[in-house]
Amino acid sequence: MFDRISFLPKVNNACFLDCDYCMTDSEMERMKKGDLPIATMMPPERYAEMCDKSLGFNKWFFSFLGGEPLMNGKEYFREVFEIIKARSEKYYIPYTWRITTNGLLLDDEWIELLEEYNCKLILSYDGLGNGKKGSLKGHELMKRYAKHIHVVQMVVSESNHHTLVDVYKELEAAGIKRFSTQFDIYANTEMMKQFGHSTVELFKYIESLDKVKTSYFVYNDAKALKKGKMGSLNSGDFLNNQLVNDYVIDYDGTIRNALNARKGDYAVYGNLSDYKHINELLFTDTMKQVLRDYVTAIHAIGELEQVSLMTRGGGYTGDKFGIYPPAAPHYPKLACYKILLDNV
Repeated sequence: MFDRISFLPKVNNACFLDCDYCMTDSEMERMKKGDLPIATMMPPERYAEMCDKSLGFNKWFFSFLGGEPLMNGKEYFREVFEIIKARSEKYYIPYTWRITTNGLLLDDEWIELLEEYNCKLILSYDGLGNGKKGSLKGHELMKRYAKHIHVVQMVVSESNHHTLVDVYKELEAAGIKRFSTQFDIYANTEMMKQFGHSTVELFKYIESLDKVKTSYFVYNDAKALKKGKMGSLNSGDFLNNQLVNDYVIDYDGTIRNALNARKGDYAVYGNLSDYKHINELLFTDTMKQVLRDYVTAIHAIGELEQVSLMTRGGGYTGDKFGIYPPAAPHYPKLACYKILLDNV
């Protein structure tokens, strides 16, 4: 209960891209209609509140998300870093942090700032020519800052799954050390199976290499799962990590257990201001319902029963609108996972 707390601050709702699989396009439409406020930059004092209400944990983890986080600017993040650093020193709680960005605003000053505060850089990039996150500018910036990038993260979708091996080779050539993928959660079962088969082709390519220079987290995790090594997973796929002690915090302090466009109210735990300590929400009726649904969702039947148990219901994650399968496994993802696990 007090080992680690993960905060995923949604630092803004703004982005200059409109990727199909992202919740930000929906949020920006709602902002235009007046359904959401325009000013959605998280105030710096919100981070102090997160720290103050998570006293007693052994470690804090912050993952800065958007929108596009870099749109908040360098001085904003310097202030935020200093706030968290000061609270860490006050409460004797160590911390780690990372920022996920499409990278199109990166420059030398951003790199210097992130390295000054030891903030890991996660680049969201879908491969040259693949949609909004595959521009030539993004490709050139990825190559320029390759040694500073902790991991490149790609969303596998209907339009790009067949390019997985080519994208991996692109990252190899650029000197990227770590690569991870996430599967588009809108895909139906047949499309998820195609994702699985395309990913297996990448598995085969990696296995053909004399020396692996770019570590592919999904491949490593699939092998670890087959061996029962649950503590070795890094991809963010396969297992759910958004249920307990892992919370998205909106600009206004609203607490949710997943990043979405806030169209649904499932798994919304109220506001930071409602609690004196973050662990109080573990005893709310909302958390009880989420946990009951999660446990129920683990139990698939038929040929997917084993993979559902291994992956806890296929990750049991909602879509970008915050809508969850009611007490049901994520069957499309399970179909994909079965293909992956059968081929490692």
